[in-house]
Amino acid sequence: MKYTIVAVGKMRPPYVDDAEHYAKLLRGHARVEVVELKEDADVARRLPDRAHVVLLDVGGRELSSEELAEWLEERRQSGLDLCFVVGGPRGLSLERCDTRLSFGPITFLVCVLGGLGNMIGGFIAAFIFAQFISVGGFFLHLEWGYVLAFLFFIGFMFWRPRGLLGGKS
Repeated sequence: MKYTIVAVGKMRPPYVDDAEHYAKLLRGHARVEVVELKEDADVARRLPDRAHVVLLDVGGRELSSEELAEWLEERRQSGLDLCFVVGGPRGLSLERCDTRLSFGPITFLVCVLGGLGNMIGGFIAAFIFAQFISVGGFFLHLEWGYVLAFLFFIGFMFWRPRGLLGGKS
């Protein structure tokens, strides 16, 4: 199976190292190709012919970790390669699109709380959010766990706007 990531824009440090790390991990199991483009208009020409095209879109379908794993396994068994498309800062309209997925707002919160571009900070932030959500959900209701996590996030951003392990800007 081959994974192709077609992205509008050029990845900049420190994200380049993180992306290369994950691409290296994936290469042990599948072929990985990252294509960076300058303009939205170039995307359609770079889509592989025989691939399931996935547009990462804020309005796309959100999947839990278990649902994403099942979805990926279904794609693997279909025999088609996967092509993930990431638009520019204004999003992307794409005619040839088999699936629209969204990683959801909690992903954004984890990245910001951890410190943009800091993988260890991201893991710590994900753990903190998981604790707020699960403990809040256990004692109150699941939705209240998310509310508590979001309130913590807002308060923490007032105290440390760069996130847990974010560097100086």
